[in-house]
Amino acid sequence: MKKASLLFSTLALLTLMALNACTNSNDDNLPNSNVTNQLTTSGDWKVSYYWDKDKDETNDFSGYSPL
Repeated sequence: MKKASLLFSTLALLTLMALNACTNSNDDNLPNSNVTNQLTTSGDWKVSYYWDKDKDETNDFSGYSPL
């Protein structure tokens, strides 16, 4: 009887410890979408290499302006 009680207590403790280890925190620290939009749409961008399926298509983007 003592053995079963000790086993139950141990399992209960391990279960509580496992549940306590799982948290639902959001610490991604993602930037504001307006800031992201400004960063990606401002300045000059250059396609330095683009491979599509079976060939290099980098030259297709020479002189390309994303705006």
